[in-house]
Amino acid sequence: MGVFITFEGIDGTGKTDHAKTLAEELISQGHSVVLTAEPTKGKFGVAAKELILKGDASLPELKELFRQDREEHLKEVIYPALEQDKIVICDRYVHSMLAYQGSLAHNSEQRDVLAPDISFLLTCPPAVALARVRNRRKKIENHEKLSFLMDVNARYLAIFYKLPYGVIVDTLPPHAVVSKIISLTAHEIISAHSRELYQKS
Repeated sequence: MGVFITFEGIDGTGKTDHAKTLAEELISQGHSVVLTAEPTKGKFGVAAKELILKGDASLPELKELFRQDREEHLKEVIYPALEQDKIVICDRYVHSMLAYQGSLAHNSEQRDVLAPDISFLLTCPPAVALARVRNRRKKIENHEKLSFLMDVNARYLAIFYKLPYGVIVDTLPPHAVVSKIISLTAHEIISAHSRELYQKS
């Protein structure tokens, strides 16, 4: 099996950029990498995104769409790549749903899916994250209001404080500094995985 790495965080923390940066670095070093994201561009992921943008989705409806999207994603993308000993980097995963949908109590949803080898929670003050989002685009969605982002960030932290494979990274420092921290941590996991495979061979 390969290595499964996920990136989490509220909008504006830089998780997508850092996921791409790590993927590009690993590819340049000769690793076989699959960079993916949730919600996916499959039918369930697209339907979930549309409901979120409309702002009229019920929590059970959204949770079911996310569950179906993740199930399809695991079956068609993540598991096949890991079975080929590839490194899978996923921008958002199950913890995103738990944080954004306020499902902190439903820990079974974490147990019922494949656990990452390491999950990075990128964090910064929600006001800073929102300012970054506003610098990128004029329109702010309902799920990108400050009070909501503060709640989501708090739920993320509560989740990650208990995750044995969770790593919280402050993204207030310059991009290069944050990338270096992520790179060093990811390489520790990848090296440990390589040693384990070598010992089994």
